[in-house]
Amino acid sequence: CSAIWVCLGSPSTIQNEIFNCSDDRAAPKAEVLRWLAERVGAAQPVWENTEAGPSGRLIRDRIISHEKLTRFLDWKPRYPSFREGYQQILG
Repeated sequence: CSAIWVCLGSPSTIQNEIFNCSDDRAAPKAEVLRWLAERVGAAQPVWENTEAGPSGRLIRDRIISHEKLTRFLDWKPRYPSFREGYQQILG
């Protein structure tokens, strides 16, 4: 939510920009899902690094960076990685 608020409060000189939001330690979806499954006692997911997109072509998993959001708007994530953020939710 903090990234959305910083974008809404951005200067009017920043127009038509697209920003990605992530934590400081980029991780592929498979790593996040394995970690979550372990924490909640669920079976480990079977995850391939590709999936079919709307056109049927394979899409590779990607890692998102918040570098542009930080550079333009000086935003920083609340938690350094998904682990700390989800741990707050899981208790």
